Amino acid sequence: MRRRGEPDRIEAPRLRRKPEAPESLNAAVERAKQRTSKRDTALPLGLERDKNGALVLDNDGDAVWAWPFDGDTPDDWPDWSFMFVDAFGTRNSAVASTFTDHLLDLCGTQWDDGAKKWVPNDGELQLMLAVVRSHKPRDEAQAALAAQVAATYIITMRVGKRVAQSPHDTRMISAYARLLQASAAIAEVARPGRKKPARQSIKVVRESHIHHHQHLHAAAGGSEENENRGHANVGVRKTIEAPRAGRSPVPRQDKGGDVVPIPLRSR
Repeated sequence: MRRRGEPDRIEAPRLRRKPEAPESLNAAVERAKQRTSKRDTALPLGLERDKNGALVLDNDGDAVWAWPFDGDTPDDWPDWSFMFVDAFGTRNSAVASTFTDHLLDLCGTQWDDGAKKWVPNDGELQLMLAVVRSHKPRDEAQAALAAQVAATYIITMRVGKRVAQSPHDTRMISAYARLLQASAAIAEVARPGRKKPARQSIKVVRESHIHHHQHLHAAAGGSEENENRGHANVGVRKTIEAPRAGRSPVPRQDKGGDVVPIPLRSR
């Protein structure tokens, strides 16, 4: 029995044999492999390390970011540099390097045991470079919008972590909501393949409908002239009552030929 004030005890998980993956999951994995193999390769810039895995530092003691594979040519422009400048929609290496420096400023830090210092987070830089390259910018202006999308994503995730840690901080929640709105607006403008909104024109047409109503009030035995008379020519509508059974109507001297109803009492 747990005593008052004593922390809850968590039992160690029991090892059990994992079941085999269902056939439907294996088919989904195969489809994912095919789609992944067709995707474009991201820009694999990373921290430069020597053969022993130690971090390479420049003269100022900063980490060096470079192409992580062999195959550099002695030319001023190695082959991978074209992939680097193309990711930012430019042909100027200085512009691409400046973009990368700005993204590095947003990266978090991680401790490197070999260099005994804090270095930028390699994974966050890879993520932001992949986001920029996925927009396929055609020029530097579009690359700037793509970089803003990557930057707002990193900042939004960090602020979201603070909100999760302090769910009652209303100021932080309000700032997080505004940041989400700004991030969505930037992402909509910089969306790859975005088309200009179609212009719509509304034409209002007024239609006039003329309805001609004709009411005929002809009595039995009436003249043809009265039967063809419209509602506009009749001043007062007259009620026509059929003669009652066993009684004959008494006509009167009326051009309209209307029938005079007979009362029920005896004549």
